[in-house]
Amino acid sequence: MFDARQVRRTSRRLGLVSQSSYRFERGVDPAGVEPALLRAVELLVEVGGARATHAVVGDGEQPPPREPIRLRPARIERVLGAAVGATEAARLLERLGAACELDGEGSLLVRVPSARHDLAREIDLIEEVARLRGYDRLPAAPPAFEMAPAEVPAGRRLAARVRERLAGMGLSEAVTLAFATASDNERFPGFHEDGALRLSNPLRSEQAYLRRSLIPGLLTAAVTNVRGGVRAVALFSCGRTFSKSGERECVAGLLCGPRPGRGLKWAEEADFFDAKAAAEAVVAAVRPAPELKWRRLSDWPGCHPGACAAGCVGGTLVAVAGLVHPEVTEELELPATAVFEVALDRLAARPAGAVRLAPISKYPAASRDVSLLVPEDRLAGEVIDLVRGLGDPRVEDVWLFDEYRGAGVPDGYRALGFSIVYRAPDYTMTDEEIQELHERVVDAIVRELGAERRV
Repeated sequence: MFDARQVRRTSRRLGLVSQSSYRFERGVDPAGVEPALLRAVELLVEVGGARATHAVVGDGEQPPPREPIRLRPARIERVLGAAVGATEAARLLERLGAACELDGEGSLLVRVPSARHDLAREIDLIEEVARLRGYDRLPAAPPAFEMAPAEVPAGRRLAARVRERLAGMGLSEAVTLAFATASDNERFPGFHEDGALRLSNPLRSEQAYLRRSLIPGLLTAAVTNVRGGVRAVALFSCGRTFSKSGERECVAGLLCGPRPGRGLKWAEEADFFDAKAAAEAVVAAVRPAPELKWRRLSDWPGCHPGACAAGCVGGTLVAVAGLVHPEVTEELELPATAVFEVALDRLAARPAGAVRLAPISKYPAASRDVSLLVPEDRLAGEVIDLVRGLGDPRVEDVWLFDEYRGAGVPDGYRALGFSIVYRAPDYTMTDEEIQELHERVVDAIVRELGAERRV
């Protein structure tokens, strides 16, 4: 009935703490029953005039004696850093009522008092030796140990590369909470296809779910910055997103307001292409030379349906970039805001592409610009893929530098401006060769994609 663990467990289960539970949950000396009984009888005879008529009568078996604990002086020195001989250790422990004797190997066999339930191991006796001898007599020396370089997990190395890349692009890291509202999870579902996880005991009733995307937290941070007078907000966040099926490691970013310009002026407002470029930079930092293909995305309610794209590698969705829907920015009182999100775990699971190196050419390059009327259902990336896929080594690079809709552009079309770089690997191209090659490239775009030259 005086088992310490049982008393403690019952007291906690019933929520009942008393003086007896406080005493008995710390252990009762089984050998102290008879001395306590004799002392009680002695007081009754001395004070109350009672008379003892019988000897002590016991029932049940006596508890077995405790096994001796082996204490090694070498172990004491290794733990405390000070040499304490067996004789000195025995003298100190005998002050506690312990019985000590030497064995044939120079160690002590210590029988601790039955009342000391806390002395059960060799290290417990070493602690008592240190306490009784005096902590001030222990030498003050730093611990000696071997320290091997820690192995950094692959996920942390990956996140470090992503952080370095985005910080180099001028974005600042924001640490956001993992909680979200129901509308946040509906607007930005992230890379989860099933429902959100509801918290059983949320800190705030309106944020009763775990986030499916990092973007809502960045929008909250952007609101705080804009209200504080920050004109250009560029943030990113690394963390986990959640759903009923599990967790994902993601990184997301937000660009709001004008991009910093040179001198006294500010550049244009951050747009969809800034977010798309940041997402591509993250993908390149995780997997060199990826075959990232973009397509339109319309099932993210939080983004503008005409300015939202999904990036896929090998058919797997790994990135999303877009403009936040005007209804959302109006509700949050934000200017036009571009966002992106990349699923790092999905991307890391994909094999890395082959990185092709080429010597720096000693021959000059020439660029030609072309403006095309491209059908709305055609992506700029299709034009770029077509030009790069022509297989002519003299076509070095191509990129989009302008997009226009408005006066002079027919309905169902948009004007896209591309810059194409030409360079021969082994000689200097003439103007006639460059122009002839440029015409062939443009003719291929017009023929294959239904585009028109813009005059």
